[in-house]
Amino acid sequence: MCRFRPERRLTALTAACNATAQEIQASLWDSGFDAACDRGEFTSHEILSLIQHDLGFSGGYEQLGQIWALAFEPDLSVLAVARALRDRCRVGLLTNNGPIPRDALPVAYPQIAAAFSPMIFSCDLRAVKPEPEVFAAALRTLGEPPENVLLVDDSAANLEAACSAGLKGLPFANAHRWSAISHGSLAVNRCLRCKGGHKTPPPRATQDGRPTPRWRGGGGAHGARGSGRR
Repeated sequence: MCRFRPERRLTALTAACNATAQEIQASLWDSGFDAACDRGEFTSHEILSLIQHDLGFSGGYEQLGQIWALAFEPDLSVLAVARALRDRCRVGLLTNNGPIPRDALPVAYPQIAAAFSPMIFSCDLRAVKPEPEVFAAALRTLGEPPENVLLVDDSAANLEAACSAGLKGLPFANAHRWSAISHGSLAVNRCLRCKGGHKTPPPRATQDGRPTPRWRGGGGAHGARGSGRR
C-alpha cells in the first residue's frame, strides 16, 4: 500500500517541536509508545497532549496528522491493483497503526481510502499482527468466515499467523505479482500452507472457473519498524 519513509516525519516533527530528533525518536518510538498506540492503549487526545507536553509541539491534531502522514508514500501500482480487484471481491486493509494514521491517512491520501474498504486499524481492535486476536477481531469486523479471506502481506510471521487462524495467505513481493491475483493466474496451491502441512481450504470458483476468495485483505502495513513498507 505504502512505502515507509519515517525520516520525513521525523524531520517535520523536529521542526515543529522544541526537541531534537534524537529526543523525539527516543520518546515516541524507542520507548515503545508508538507500539502501544498501535494497540489502542492511547486515544488521539492523549497522544496529542503527550507530544505537546513532552516534546513542545505547539500545533493541533490536524497538523500532527499531516506530519505523521509524511512517513507514508502511497504505492500507486499497488493501489491500482487493489482498485481492479474490487470489481471481483471486497478488498480491505488490515494495518498495524494507531489513531493518528487512522485519522490522517484517508485525508492526506484519499486514493488509499478509495482502494480499500474497510480499512481496519489495529488500534481499534486492540491487538496487532501477528497476534491471533487481531485476525479473530478482523473477521468479526468483516462478517466473513476465515476460509473466505486471503491475506496478502510482506511479513512471513503475519502470514503464518493468518494461516493458523484459518485464513489463506499470500506473500507480497511486488505489484506485478499481486496483479496476477486479479487475473486469476495464481493457482490455489501457491497460497501458504499452515503448520503441519495442512492446506487452507480452497476458495470458491468464479463463473469463469477461477478460484477467488470473497474477501482479500491487503496487509498493507506491518509492525516491523525497519521495514520499507507499512
